[in-house]
Amino acid sequence: MKKLLEWLRSLFRKPVEKVIKKRKKSKRRSADHYGAHYYLGDLLDGLDSAFDCLPLFKKTDPEHYKMFSRIGCSVMSKDAIFSAERTANFKKLPSFGCFHLPNRFGSFAMDDETKQMMVNDRSDDDIVAQLCFMFFSKQKRPFNVQGSNQQIFQIGLIFMDKNKNAAMDYAYLSVSDKGIVTPLKICKPKHYKIKNSHGYVRMQWDWPKYLLDMSSYHKITPEEFITELFWLAVSGAMMQENGITVRVSKKKHSVSFSIDMLRTPYFFADRKKVVNENGNTKKIFHIVRGHKRKNGTFIKTHFRGLREFIWNDYQVKVGLAGLHRNSLFEFTGAMHEMTDDETPDKFISIEDTVNVMEKELSR
Repeated sequence: MKKLLEWLRSLFRKPVEKVIKKRKKSKRRSADHYGAHYYLGDLLDGLDSAFDCLPLFKKTDPEHYKMFSRIGCSVMSKDAIFSAERTANFKKLPSFGCFHLPNRFGSFAMDDETKQMMVNDRSDDDIVAQLCFMFFSKQKRPFNVQGSNQQIFQIGLIFMDKNKNAAMDYAYLSVSDKGIVTPLKICKPKHYKIKNSHGYVRMQWDWPKYLLDMSSYHKITPEEFITELFWLAVSGAMMQENGITVRVSKKKHSVSFSIDMLRTPYFFADRKKVVNENGNTKKIFHIVRGHKRKNGTFIKTHFRGLREFIWNDYQVKVGLAGLHRNSLFEFTGAMHEMTDDETPDKFISIEDTVNVMEKELSR
């Protein structure tokens, strides 16, 4: 009996080696995306930047500002990947689109003409400008632009210097049914100097100076440069519908971005809570996977949850194009500059177009 007790005691005196299973580290998903954000990253900085830069848009191009400040340009984090090639077969290309560029796109050297616009005729060789917005809009027979039987677009780029002065460069192009992009020349006055004289001015067809300068800088043809620029604009603008679209509003301005289908709880965990009649917090808009109930009934995959809320002092509405509303890019009309002999009742104004689209986006 004594030996048995000693043996039992010896068991408790022996150190017990614990077997600790090492937890496998889950592989972190890449932050790179084509519009549908999986991580927040610097997205909030991009939102703040977009709202801060919209007044510059108004100064440089009031007409397009009316559309994009209310319909919403795309905003994305610095991890967005753009396509400089045609990625979809469009029966008809969308009417317009715009996106705000994050700071990682760096600075662009300006030509002398643009530099003078931004610094009010001051000369400063060290001035560079950040590209803030890139947009495109379909045009029907624009004045003083080379004619084409294809779809015609204006592409615009809005720059900001370190003093928050703004300037805009633009070009025109046509797109064939096969997606071939061709730059179009613009007819504009050119001053010719003559010795001992004021010289003379002649209207002349030429490509925009920005297009020539930048294509020369990148050592590619104007056709190659305008092609890349146009598909970048289309790619960036349409990113807001590459997942669940988040429409963010601040006063009268709105911008949009998209997130991964499964990530609404992650993105809006710090939203202003909304409770139901029982005092429970309402769940945010999310996807419910298909499943069987206990009684055997199969429930199809569907969406449910709160779609409007306050997040970081922004008014937010989330939804899916094609489910809650029509896609913004299904509209394929063209802007038209009216002449005196055309009757207004055949056209819809930009203001009325924006009102209709804004109502659709608010559904």
